Amino acid sequence: MGCNRHETHPIYLAKKLEGGCRNAASPFVVYQLDVFSVLQVLPRLELSFRAELRRYQEENRMPYLTIFEEDAMVQVTREYILEVLETRFETVPQGLSDRINEIDALALLKRLHKRAITVASVEEFEQVIASI
Repeated sequence: MGCNRHETHPIYLAKKLEGGCRNAASPFVVYQLDVFSVLQVLPRLELSFRAELRRYQEENRMPYLTIFEEDAMVQVTREYILEVLETRFETVPQGLSDRINEIDALALLKRLHKRAITVASVEEFEQVIASI
């Protein structure tokens, strides 16, 4: 009894397991072969996943900062903001200075530093501070 399918095709193997090359394989055997096919693919997927995970970790690797280093960076960035504002506009209202000194988020302070360089007036910078 001949079979038209290639010997490695899952349906052919299912039919052969059932005892011959009939028109259709039983759903149970096909299911077993589908599970087997998935199990064969898993090691390749795992390798792909691990490679992708390594790439992500390397791209997002952040330098380790101690709490003291981060606090120092926060303080220096506050001082830079105030220095820029004083250089550009001569005076900085005490309330604005106090508000800047209350901010502890380094990323926010860095954005504010850039804004201090580009704003047209102290009043505009006060509006930026008020919106956060």
